[in-house]
Amino acid sequence: RRQPARVVASDEASGLALLRADGLPRAQAITAASAPKAEEALTAISLSWSGSQPAGVFAEAIATGNGRIAAPLQPGGAGAALFDGAGALAGLVTDDPGARRQIAGVAPAARYRVAEADKIAAFLQQHNASLGRGEAQAAKGGVAAARRDAVVGLICVY
Repeated sequence: RRQPARVVASDEASGLALLRADGLPRAQAITAASAPKAEEALTAISLSWSGSQPAGVFAEAIATGNGRIAAPLQPGGAGAALFDGAGALAGLVTDDPGARRQIAGVAPAARYRVAEADKIAAFLQQHNASLGRGEAQAAKGGVAAARRDAVVGLICVY
Protein backbone atom coordinates (compact mmCIF):
# COMPACT_ATOMS: atom_id res chain seq x y z
CA ARG A 1 0.00 0.00 0.00
CA ARG A 2 1.36 3.40 -0.90
CA GLN A 3 2.03 5.99 1.78
CA PRO A 4 3.77 9.35 1.51
CA ALA A 5 7.15 9.44 3.25
CA ARG A 6 9.36 12.27 4.40
CA VAL A 7 13.10 12.40 4.94
CA VAL A 8 13.88 12.63 8.67
CA ALA A 9 17.67 12.57 8.33
CA SER A 10 20.30 11.87 5.70
CA ASP A 11 24.05 11.41 5.47
CA GLU A 12 25.59 12.06 2.09
CA ALA A 13 28.92 10.43 3.00
CA SER A 14 27.35 7.04 3.76
CA GLY A 15 24.46 7.31 1.29
CA LEU A 16 21.94 6.61 4.08
CA ALA A 17 18.61 8.34 4.67
CA LEU A 18 16.03 7.82 7.40
CA LEU A 19 12.45 8.07 6.16
CA ARG A 20 9.16 8.20 8.02
CA ALA A 21 5.91 6.96 6.51
CA ASP A 22 2.90 6.82 8.80
CA GLY A 23 0.37 4.03 8.40
CA LEU A 24 2.72 1.29 7.24
CA PRO A 25 2.67 -2.05 9.03
CA ARG A 26 5.39 -2.44 11.64
CA ALA A 27 8.52 -3.88 10.07
CA GLN A 28 9.86 -7.17 11.33
CA ALA A 29 12.80 -6.75 13.69
CA ILE A 30 16.11 -7.93 12.32
CA THR A 31 19.55 -8.24 13.79
CA ALA A 32 22.69 -6.68 12.34
CA ALA A 33 25.44 -8.91 11.00
CA SER A 34 29.12 -8.17 11.42
CA ALA A 35 30.84 -6.76 8.32
CA PRO A 36 30.86 -9.43 5.63
CA LYS A 37 34.19 -11.04 4.83
CA ALA A 38 35.52 -10.98 1.28
CA GLU A 39 33.95 -13.77 -0.77
CA GLU A 40 31.03 -14.17 1.68
CA ALA A 41 27.75 -15.00 -0.05
CA LEU A 42 24.89 -12.59 0.63
CA THR A 43 21.28 -12.35 -0.50
CA ALA A 44 20.17 -9.02 -1.99
CA ILE A 45 16.46 -8.21 -1.67
CA SER A 46 14.80 -5.25 -3.33
CA LEU A 47 11.35 -4.50 -4.62
CA SER A 48 10.18 -3.60 -8.05
CA TRP A 49 6.72 -2.43 -8.98
CA SER A 50 4.48 -4.33 -11.34
CA GLY A 51 1.57 -1.98 -11.91
CA SER A 52 0.46 -1.00 -8.41
CA GLN A 53 1.81 -4.10 -6.66
CA PRO A 54 5.35 -4.53 -5.31
CA ALA A 55 7.18 -7.71 -6.27
CA GLY A 56 10.32 -9.06 -4.63
CA VAL A 57 13.55 -9.11 -6.59
CA PHE A 58 16.20 -11.43 -5.19
CA ALA A 59 19.84 -11.78 -6.23
CA GLU A 60 22.87 -13.55 -4.92
CA ALA A 61 25.68 -11.16 -4.04
CA ILE A 62 29.30 -11.68 -3.08
CA ALA A 63 31.13 -9.40 -0.64
CA THR A 64 34.32 -8.17 -2.27
CA GLY A 65 35.73 -6.30 0.74
CA ASN A 66 36.11 -2.58 1.46
CA GLY A 67 32.35 -2.02 1.69
CA ARG A 68 31.55 -3.36 -1.78
CA ILE A 69 29.67 -6.26 -3.31
CA ALA A 70 29.38 -7.87 -6.72
CA ALA A 71 25.79 -8.60 -7.75
CA PRO A 72 23.54 -8.67 -10.83
CA LEU A 73 21.23 -5.87 -9.64
CA GLN A 74 18.43 -4.59 -11.84
CA PRO A 75 17.92 -0.87 -12.50
CA GLY A 76 16.49 0.71 -9.36
CA GLY A 77 18.44 -1.65 -7.08
CA ALA A 78 19.83 1.14 -4.88
CA GLY A 79 18.67 0.50 -1.34
CA ALA A 80 18.60 -3.27 -1.78
CA ALA A 81 18.97 -4.96 1.61
CA LEU A 82 21.80 -7.46 1.98
CA PHE A 83 21.41 -10.41 4.32
CA ASP A 84 23.96 -12.99 5.40
CA GLY A 85 23.32 -16.73 5.38
CA ALA A 86 21.57 -16.61 8.77
CA GLY A 87 19.22 -13.77 7.75
CA ALA A 88 21.02 -10.97 9.62
CA LEU A 89 21.25 -7.57 7.91
CA ALA A 90 24.72 -7.18 6.39
CA GLY A 91 24.12 -3.82 4.71
CA LEU A 92 22.30 -1.71 2.13
CA VAL A 93 23.38 -1.02 -1.45
CA THR A 94 24.10 2.70 -1.80
CA ASP A 95 24.95 2.84 -5.53
CA ASP A 96 22.18 3.25 -8.06
CA PRO A 97 22.53 0.59 -10.75
CA GLY A 98 20.74 2.92 -13.17
CA ALA A 99 20.37 1.80 -16.75
CA ARG A 100 22.80 -1.11 -16.97
CA ARG A 101 23.71 -3.15 -19.96
CA GLN A 102 21.67 -6.32 -20.14
CA ILE A 103 22.37 -9.49 -22.06
CA ALA A 104 19.18 -11.26 -23.18
CA GLY A 105 17.32 -9.26 -20.51
CA VAL A 106 19.68 -10.30 -17.71
CA ALA A 107 21.88 -7.81 -15.84
CA PRO A 108 25.43 -9.18 -15.41
CA ALA A 109 27.12 -8.81 -12.03
CA ALA A 110 28.74 -5.45 -11.29
CA ARG A 111 30.34 -3.89 -8.20
CA TYR A 112 28.37 -1.64 -5.87
CA ARG A 113 29.11 0.35 -2.73
CA VAL A 114 27.46 -0.82 0.47
CA ALA A 115 26.64 0.81 3.80
CA GLU A 116 27.49 -2.04 6.17
CA ALA A 117 25.23 -2.92 9.11
CA ASP A 118 27.46 -1.30 11.75
CA LYS A 119 27.31 2.03 9.90
CA ILE A 120 23.54 1.70 9.54
CA ALA A 121 23.16 0.98 13.27
CA ALA A 122 25.34 4.00 14.17
CA PHE A 123 23.37 6.27 11.80
CA LEU A 124 20.07 5.11 13.30
CA GLN A 125 21.36 5.54 16.85
CA GLN A 126 22.32 9.16 16.08
CA HIS A 127 18.65 9.74 15.21
CA ASN A 128 17.08 7.84 18.14
CA ALA A 129 16.15 4.80 16.06
CA SER A 130 17.44 1.23 15.94
CA LEU A 131 17.32 -1.97 13.93
CA GLY A 132 15.44 -3.77 16.68
CA ARG A 133 16.27 -7.03 18.36
CA GLY A 134 15.24 -9.74 15.95
CA GLU A 135 16.95 -13.09 15.67
CA ALA A 136 19.06 -14.26 12.76
CA GLN A 137 17.46 -17.63 12.22
CA ALA A 138 16.81 -18.12 8.53
CA ALA A 139 17.72 -21.51 7.16
CA LYS A 140 20.54 -21.54 4.63
CA GLY A 141 18.92 -20.91 1.28
CA GLY A 142 15.74 -19.58 2.89
CA VAL A 143 16.93 -16.04 3.53
CA ALA A 144 14.83 -14.49 0.73
CA ALA A 145 11.64 -16.11 2.01
CA ALA A 146 12.41 -15.29 5.65
CA ARG A 147 13.31 -11.63 5.06
CA ARG A 148 11.18 -10.50 2.10
CA ASP A 149 8.71 -8.73 4.40
CA ALA A 150 11.54 -6.71 6.00
CA VAL A 151 12.00 -4.76 2.76
CA VAL A 152 9.72 -1.87 1.80
CA GLY A 153 9.65 -0.53 -1.76
CA LEU A 154 9.98 3.19 -2.39
CA ILE A 155 8.97 5.27 -5.36
CA CYS A 156 10.38 8.79 -5.58
CA VAL A 157 8.05 11.30 -7.19
CA TYR A 158 9.23 14.83 -7.84
